[in-house]
Amino acid sequence: MDDKRLKAQQKHQTVELREQAEILNHSNMFVLDPQARIIMWNAGCEALYGYTSIEAIGQNADELLHTQFPVSRADAERRLREIGVWQGELIHTVRSGARIVVASHWTLYQREPNKPPVILEVNNDITARRSAEDALREADRNKDRFLLTLGHELRNPLGAIVSSVTLLRMPNVSGEVSTKALDIIERQLKNLVRLVDDLLDVERLTRGRIILKKEPTEISAVINAASEISQALCDPQGHKLIVEVPKERIILDGDLARLGQAVSNLVHNACKYSPPGSRVELKAECEGNEARIRVRDYGMGIPPEMIPKLFDMYAQRKTFAGADAQGFGIGLALVRQLVELHGGSVSGHSEGMGKGSEFVIRLPVASEQSIPPKSTPSPVDSAKLPKRKILIIEDDRDASEAMAALLETDGHKPRIATDGAAALALAEQFRLEVAIIDIGLPDLDGYEVAARIREIYPKIVLVALSGWPNNPRDDRDKKAKFNHYFVKPLEYEQLTRILSEI
Repeated sequence: MDDKRLKAQQKHQTVELREQAEILNHSNMFVLDPQARIIMWNAGCEALYGYTSIEAIGQNADELLHTQFPVSRADAERRLREIGVWQGELIHTVRSGARIVVASHWTLYQREPNKPPVILEVNNDITARRSAEDALREADRNKDRFLLTLGHELRNPLGAIVSSVTLLRMPNVSGEVSTKALDIIERQLKNLVRLVDDLLDVERLTRGRIILKKEPTEISAVINAASEISQALCDPQGHKLIVEVPKERIILDGDLARLGQAVSNLVHNACKYSPPGSRVELKAECEGNEARIRVRDYGMGIPPEMIPKLFDMYAQRKTFAGADAQGFGIGLALVRQLVELHGGSVSGHSEGMGKGSEFVIRLPVASEQSIPPKSTPSPVDSAKLPKRKILIIEDDRDASEAMAALLETDGHKPRIATDGAAALALAEQFRLEVAIIDIGLPDLDGYEVAARIREIYPKIVLVALSGWPNNPRDDRDKKAKFNHYFVKPLEYEQLTRILSEI
């Protein structure tokens, strides 16, 4: 072979070797001698682990990386000797101190017949993938816990309602017992409505469907609204709710109902994780341009490992022995989202188990410290209202008959239709003044029924009822020209106020 061809071949081989070395450097590979000492450490390992080849070569790999095996190293080496390869997941500690998970593949390589074999170890970082998989598994466990808790939370108030109804049906029940049974039914129905509202609110927040009705609001009004809601939660367990509001006026730019809901959820949480008869403190204060609302309890406290997960959806901690249901694990997640919508933040703290806990909501103080006067609507005397012809369009027969019975008791003239076609037929026969329309009908939807009734009676009052919140981006509501839109259940007081405004 002439010199030119030889030089060309050597040059080609050199380029190939460089390319192969470059390819190998894109992997994370090192080579170990029989004593697990590193004899080769490529650029990929330098980038992954943070050690240079000078620092790594000669070191025991397991000691340098603090290797954690799924099996013993002896078992891994025995398998390697038997079949020439071993693979599994290892935990390594990099130079910064962070722990990573790697998919490790070992190959036994005999360099020369008279020399001991070496181990080629290639490691791929799968930490992010493992974290994602762990998060998915945890989410799946949380979902299962949520469904189990949902059944428990719903059965409790339903059981109390069923027992109270059975009691009311018994002969010779005294007035005092009847009143107690009705109080139980009313209280447990409010609990059910609260549970359903929390679930709906999470769905609305997730989809961006909650629209805050912000206006200048005194922080004392938020505390009062929350304490009114919370008192019903404290009383059955004998908790003592201590409320402290600053003397100076602190004005927030916020939605009073939503802020009251967020604070009452924290109080509810404090009651749930405190033994009966405990003290719960609700306090508002101001520091500079920041308002703070503190909810403090002296109950079971929060384990340190739970603190980072407190505001995660479906995250739950165990209650004290003998406590009632734990709740859905959505209350604190809802609080965080509502507070963040107001430009604020919420945090939780505990000194440890048995030492209680404190949650703090931080909100910006409004720049304009004035509140326009509000007119308080006067109560409506339903007996003095003009009697109206009302069509109830609802496919749930019990719901429609119950509403019709209430209206008849007040002297109104209700009619019932269980689908859209029947409603339109009644509308032709029965001169209507009000129509209460369920959106989810079995044939025509409520929007179409409303639009067609509006054609017959241009001045009729149309009230929409739905199990779903109104979507501002849905233009069907505008086309149907509803006067009012309510998420079920529609309270009779709301209905009488609508009738009083006709």
